[in-house]
Amino acid sequence: MQSRLRSALPSVLMAVGTFLLTVAVLVPTYAAPRIKKLPLDLAVTTVSTAEATVVDSVALAMGRPKIETGVPVIAQRHVTVQDPVSADMATIEAGLTIRRTDKRGDAGLLSASVDRVSVNRSTGMPTGDVATIQTSPTEPAVEVPREGLQYKFPFGVEPRSYPYFDLNMRESFPLDFVEETEIDGVPAYHFSQTVGPSDTIDALGAPGTELTLPGTTWGMDTSNLVTMHRIYSTVRDLWVEPVTGLVLDGRESVRQAWGRTPDDMYLMPFLEMTTGFDEATRADQVEMATTYRRMIQWGTVYGPIGAGVVGTALLVAGVVLGVRGRRCGRPLATEPGTEPMRLFAPAE
Repeated sequence: MQSRLRSALPSVLMAVGTFLLTVAVLVPTYAAPRIKKLPLDLAVTTVSTAEATVVDSVALAMGRPKIETGVPVIAQRHVTVQDPVSADMATIEAGLTIRRTDKRGDAGLLSASVDRVSVNRSTGMPTGDVATIQTSPTEPAVEVPREGLQYKFPFGVEPRSYPYFDLNMRESFPLDFVEETEIDGVPAYHFSQTVGPSDTIDALGAPGTELTLPGTTWGMDTSNLVTMHRIYSTVRDLWVEPVTGLVLDGRESVRQAWGRTPDDMYLMPFLEMTTGFDEATRADQVEMATTYRRMIQWGTVYGPIGAGVVGTALLVAGVVLGVRGRRCGRPLATEPGTEPMRLFAPAE
């Protein structure tokens, strides 16, 4: 029995080694496209805080502009995946609220929106299936076709510029690579984008983007009515984990003001703030990116390499044992014309 097992062992080792080598070659080809996809059970909440400069819209409309500084503000974005979805496409729904925390209820709400966009689950780019934005609970969402990234970067982020969609301007602008760095010990690519200053009426239309009041309210030496538009600009910085494409940290310096043109000398602040992920949000994003990064690396790099190394070792061991086994089973070789050595003479 033992001799049979010994004779079969080389074949078994070579078979297992060949299988592992096949796995090492095929796993990256077939597993990577399946691992590197946006999960359909995605549910992420990011929280950013800031101290803002805010104009009291009610007082402004009454001709008594009141600008408040140091106002505590919190921006919350809740991102989930909703229907429709498919093997390659997912629809992201992102609800965003910006609220001043020193006032309760509707009095503290500065803005709210629900954005829905269908994206490719691997690249993060819009597919065109769904693209809507809703900014009022009493009005339906409007179609907003778009190009550019928003909530998810592609797997395998490259250190280059990407188109990135801005909700306020309803347009994509370049998001430029700045540097390679780390966030809480996790490798990250730093990207930055500058938008505006631009007149929002061109992108959003009226109402909501223009306000007509006497010139004296705007600080002018005239009582004639003057129409101001909402002027918008922002500087957006994102730190992205390159393997998973998850955003580890984000900061945005937003400036909205009333003015006739983007460079109007009578610009009046409407909302100015610099928001950034709070510590809990950043820690959650880092933990999530670390988990997915390890999963991807083991499925596409470490696992196949390990299978390849073990498979090669088993294959070599099987070949060596097979050769040794054949040598041990051979009769002793004799030279031509000679007889094997006899220890005892044959009986006569």
